[in-house]
Amino acid sequence: NLAKRAPLPTARGLTRRLGFEPGEESARPVGSIMEVDGVAGRGGRFDAMQHLEWPSDTALAADHPWTLGWWMNAEGSLSGVLGKIEPKGRRRGFEVYWQKGRLHVHFIGTWGIEAIELVTRDPMPNGRWQHVVVRYDGSGKASGVTLLVNGNPTALETRRDTLSGSISNAEPFRIGRRDEGLGYYGLLDEVRLYDRTLPNGEVRDWWWGEQARALLAIAPKKRSETQSELLMKTFAETLADPSLRHGFQSLERARSAEAEIRAALPRTLAMKELPEPRTTRILNRGQYDQPGEAVSSGVPAFLPALSEGASRNRFGLAQWLVSAEHPLTPRVTVNRLWRLCFGEGLVKTMEDFGLQGEPPSHPELLDWLARRFVDSGWDMKAMLRLIVTSRTYRQSSVPSTELAEADPENRLLARGPRFRLPAEMIRDQALAASGLLSARLGGPGVMPYQLPGLWEDVTYDGEDRYEADRDDGLWRRSLYTFWKRQLPPPTLQAFDSPTREKCTLRRARTNTPLQALILLNDQTYLEAGRALASKVIAGTSDDPERIDLAFRSVLSRHPTAGESALLIDLLHRQRERFRGDPAAARRIVAVGVSPVGRNLDPAELASWTLTVHALFNLDEAITRR
Repeated sequence: NLAKRAPLPTARGLTRRLGFEPGEESARPVGSIMEVDGVAGRGGRFDAMQHLEWPSDTALAADHPWTLGWWMNAEGSLSGVLGKIEPKGRRRGFEVYWQKGRLHVHFIGTWGIEAIELVTRDPMPNGRWQHVVVRYDGSGKASGVTLLVNGNPTALETRRDTLSGSISNAEPFRIGRRDEGLGYYGLLDEVRLYDRTLPNGEVRDWWWGEQARALLAIAPKKRSETQSELLMKTFAETLADPSLRHGFQSLERARSAEAEIRAALPRTLAMKELPEPRTTRILNRGQYDQPGEAVSSGVPAFLPALSEGASRNRFGLAQWLVSAEHPLTPRVTVNRLWRLCFGEGLVKTMEDFGLQGEPPSHPELLDWLARRFVDSGWDMKAMLRLIVTSRTYRQSSVPSTELAEADPENRLLARGPRFRLPAEMIRDQALAASGLLSARLGGPGVMPYQLPGLWEDVTYDGEDRYEADRDDGLWRRSLYTFWKRQLPPPTLQAFDSPTREKCTLRRARTNTPLQALILLNDQTYLEAGRALASKVIAGTSDDPERIDLAFRSVLSRHPTAGESALLIDLLHRQRERFRGDPAAARRIVAVGVSPVGRNLDPAELASWTLTVHALFNLDEAITRR
């Protein structure tokens, strides 16, 4: 019944068709087209070395409606699907190319200037037949273009909408190639061009009719589970009675809910030892084809040997690393904790405890801390508590003139630590002081505020766009910030956060004007200032008391009389400014997406925002003393 009722693609308005059937001469092959099983009969396989051409008079006009459709099964990450475009000069024409699961559709009068540039918002899967239709109404506007995938309109992102004039040219219409260069990787079938806009119903009939006939042509016993489910879905969505259709839709919703639950479950990789270890050999001069003496698992001879009966695998190595007799593991660990608290380790070269590293400034102290760490059961919190409650840590960080000259790096520990906070802590403490910092633990990476356009500059054709979160992802700890390899978070990089291209145990500490500019102008710190201003306004009505509350929130101390007077003066000047310029006050208050109290006067809130925001830029606010 399904085979009889499956509709054929409409023939009304059809001007070109390529079915890839044997003996078909509707398109000129350039290179050898490999025949494969298609959706409707035979299809073509492409590996970027071949394409087909329709004549140059193939009508694709900017001022006339038309519809272009095809079946595709893409492979790889970048392919030129089809196009009628000039390879040089203005590059006038039309093209479709596939990049990382998304289709890019271009109508071009002059490349990069007069064009419609559209990209599918949702990615399409590789390795699966998809029916794609581009429908154009002849308006010359992006709003006149519709792209349908498997019978349904798909969301498009408009990147340019400035087409004017013609897209016609003397180039052939290339199938399996974008222009003279970029070719296609994958399968194609049933390419059709109409001189009218096909309504949704005809497009949907084209899709499900050809798909149903292709699946029904496969013997039932030879159909895969996916093919059988797809056939059932096609029947349920098109020909089934309403009760069966409703039941199938309920089943689909249940399956989608199950898939969402499974996707939310945490997963981790696990490793398993081989029953018999592989033979490993030394390669003579590093040549892979010159294996030499066989070697077995072991540990360096200058360190304690594996314990008696220990397995020579990863588990045995882990036990050896944390054994009480191991001389390096506890020392390296407590040295890192010491640097976290003091800004520098007892061994300055914390990445190198060998002969080329610097010897410890206090070797007996390092030994004692290491033994204490092991005896405590490797308790990290206990070790940190021991360090920060010590008299050495609690000393004043202000040195005398004599000490500063005799020990500028404080290697003798005659004063308390003083160093600039790491990039992540600077951001997190500003959010914490303002009350915005989210305490939520775990979960995927988040997208905090970032200047627009940066991701587009480092990706091919601007394919990736940064979209900041709209919820508490904006205010989560910097630990959770999404990290793009080509562009690490710029505001963290300015404060010497490493790029993660290689392991970095010791970060540089630099001072640049860019750091001050970020603290003054970055959206995160401005919003934190507004949130802190809202907090101090709600806390008390007295200006000096509000200054005191802001000081304690950011600097953990009370202000001096002179500091309080300076901030009161700044507050008065800001009040005068914003009461005379309400629009500027509203712009300051509008920074960020955190809610603003409805009963707060914008001029007053803006004045307090810039006043308390100045505290974030103090050296004391970003320096551990």
